[in-house]
Amino acid sequence: MIYVLRVSPVPEVRTPSARSYMIGNSFHLELVQYDESVTLRPNSPSSVSIIKKRGPHGGVDMLATITGISPSSLLIRPNDLTAVPIYYTALGLASVHVSNVAPALLRYSRTAQFDRDSMFDVFLRGYVTPPHTLYVGIYRLLALHALQVTVAHHELSIDIISDWDTPPRDAHNWLDLLERRLVAHVRELGADSDIALCFSGGLDSTVLLALCRKINKLPLCISGDYWFDQEHNTEKEYARTAIAELQHHRYFHVCETEKGFLESFKATIQAACEPLVGLQSVVLFGILRSQVAEHSTIFINGQGADAMFGSSAADKLASCSDCCYHHDTLLDMIEDRYTEGIRWLMELYPDTYPRLVSRIERLLSVAEKLASDPADQVNMYTLLANTHVVAGVWANLALALDKILMCPFLAKDTIAAAMGIPLNVRGAEPKYVIRNLARSLAARGASLDS
Repeated sequence: MIYVLRVSPVPEVRTPSARSYMIGNSFHLELVQYDESVTLRPNSPSSVSIIKKRGPHGGVDMLATITGISPSSLLIRPNDLTAVPIYYTALGLASVHVSNVAPALLRYSRTAQFDRDSMFDVFLRGYVTPPHTLYVGIYRLLALHALQVTVAHHELSIDIISDWDTPPRDAHNWLDLLERRLVAHVRELGADSDIALCFSGGLDSTVLLALCRKINKLPLCISGDYWFDQEHNTEKEYARTAIAELQHHRYFHVCETEKGFLESFKATIQAACEPLVGLQSVVLFGILRSQVAEHSTIFINGQGADAMFGSSAADKLASCSDCCYHHDTLLDMIEDRYTEGIRWLMELYPDTYPRLVSRIERLLSVAEKLASDPADQVNMYTLLANTHVVAGVWANLALALDKILMCPFLAKDTIAAAMGIPLNVRGAEPKYVIRNLARSLAARGASLDS
């Protein structure tokens, strides 16, 4: 599923359409490329959402919202819960086009060509550093940001603005707040027959299952692994153990044959419309299109929990203390992960490497504006550079199959709740916060020992 929305000044001759909308007297919005399930839904005279109609059982899912904030300016925001990415390009001063996939914008861009630096970025790091994409002139909207479009004298300009307020620390009620935020997002899901949970048996997915059960939702739990690594892949055993402890009976494990895996690999590349991030994307696509998930239109995923509460949280705190941290230290820490590739790149293409470093530095500067504490800046960089990129790939994989992927840990208010937890609490031990949430839920009836 692909959509392309064009934002332009209001034309002199207005042609009403089911897939067009006027915001005030300044902006004309029109879906110029769309799947039949995608349309515009007015929220108010100054706000409209891009929505996708959900499967055969009804319901809709919001992909993005466009809101007028003044007579001459509007904001385009993604739905952070579904993690569907927003890509954008400007065709001169006449119009701005946005889409959920970058290649769809090539016909609306003045420079429809590959970005060589981005290709090297993929070889070194596995993905392109946002806001860049594989294509010159086409950009990805950063997480926790909005695209601002302004009109003056029938000409448009764009700007990227922060859509984030740093939350205050809460040393007492953080566990309750985090649980309430996650439960609120789980409540937004559809009927039990529609919901599936990508279930690994680890803490993140097990906590999400417990939260679903807390409000009487019984999702279908599905785990998956690689056909060629059965000896070392223990996800199935973890998942079965957790399912048995929770006495949850709706569970399946997907492990494709060699032929099925290779077919999924090709189909995943085509559906993602951008470089894949690890073989886990192929496994996820195999789960999404498996026969057992045929009637599931909503998939819940634990993406984002590791970025805020992962096993490296304590290490981040130790390496980023106020006394030793500075911008260059973090840059060195990131570069250390790609030493071999960097050496090769510098020998063959010495002019390219400094430009890639400049990309990382710019993204680090953004992370430093979003958070004041060094450890939180590391978390923010991880969210911007990696976590949301992966989630965006996975969201488009789901859309390609007429499904929606929801990531409760990536919702903006969930991230705010996590960032509000004191650092000495968050870094007390690996995944300390998620473990405490699991223990709290277990004390109220779910077996979640880990």
